[in-house]
Amino acid sequence: MATGSLRKRRGRAGESMDEEAKRILLVDDSKLFLEIESSFLAQRGYEILSARTGREALEKARKHRPHVILLDLSMPEIDGDEVCKQIKADPALKDTVVIMLTSADRQEDRARCIAAGCDGYLTKTVNRSELLASVARGLQQVVRYDPRLPINVKVEYRTGGGEPQSGVTLNLSVSGMFIITEDPPPIGMQVEVEFELPDLAERFGLTGHAAWNTSGMKRGATVHGFGLKFSEGDPADFLQISDYVAKHLSE
Repeated sequence: MATGSLRKRRGRAGESMDEEAKRILLVDDSKLFLEIESSFLAQRGYEILSARTGREALEKARKHRPHVILLDLSMPEIDGDEVCKQIKADPALKDTVVIMLTSADRQEDRARCIAAGCDGYLTKTVNRSELLASVARGLQQVVRYDPRLPINVKVEYRTGGGEPQSGVTLNLSVSGMFIITEDPPPIGMQVEVEFELPDLAERFGLTGHAAWNTSGMKRGATVHGFGLKFSEGDPADFLQISDYVAKHLSE
């Protein structure tokens, strides 16, 4: 993904996170789907762990400390959203990137994933490029301080199927952007955004959710708006954004 001069976080036993950031936990009650996911990811040299129940997922997460978890929403014993909540509430696991998978593209399922605090979600059956792109973004989020490019571009965004609203970006990364606006959406709200980047002819259309906003900040904040965390979009778009950010940060 993004290249350039990036700091490394130190891992266990003095290892850099770059050296150990290859542990993926796959959680699904379908043996077939686990085999499909494993075949996609094994080609990239990742260390693959698997679990067939929510309880087993928690046990393996606590024991093996994976860096990315691909977690099915509907699971035996403990559903995926409850597993995600427990992972995010555990101080030792809260930085684990959790990508949830849903069997259907239903708004209520997406809402459950977001409410659980997941870092992204995909709809089954996910294709190979989408899966690899999501895991790569997840590993980048863990391995590196996500490089943000200070940039002001106009954006159009909408929430809840409402009318488009306008804003301006404060910064941009492969995982999200900060949008300056006087009326930021509430945290957790799904947001669809469209924008163009200078020197690129393509118009990007991505979906995410409001990860935080300035509404709760003390009066006098110099900038009002919200942080948008991307969750859905064309994998090729994420690669273009990553390359764009890396290129302009190195200039």
